Amino acid sequence: MPLYIVVHHRGDPNQPWVNSWLDDHRLEAIQTTTQVADLCKDALAQDKSVFVHRCASGSNALTICCSLKVDAVNQIVSSTWLVKFKDQKPLNLLPPVQPARGQNSYVV
Repeated sequence: MPLYIVVHHRGDPNQPWVNSWLDDHRLEAIQTTTQVADLCKDALAQDKSVFVHRCASGSNALTICCSLKVDAVNQIVSSTWLVKFKDQKPLNLLPPVQPARGQNSYVV
């Protein structure tokens, strides 16, 4: 079952987490919770692709904007982690579910 990481569009002024983007479709790195970091560690250990659910913002529709692989997962402080990605492949797919407000990831 694939992992989907939920992030805000980089142009959204409401950014609950610090994210780094290569462009509007390819995510480079995220700061995240321990729960999401643990899921990313599992994806890294299994060499699984992860999908990025980018929320809508302004005229930008919600989308699964890319698939990628986890490159590294490092703890910043006790409950904040930095996850770096590689092998980003742009996509433009409809999300399989609508996550709840504040939900950072899902598996389907």
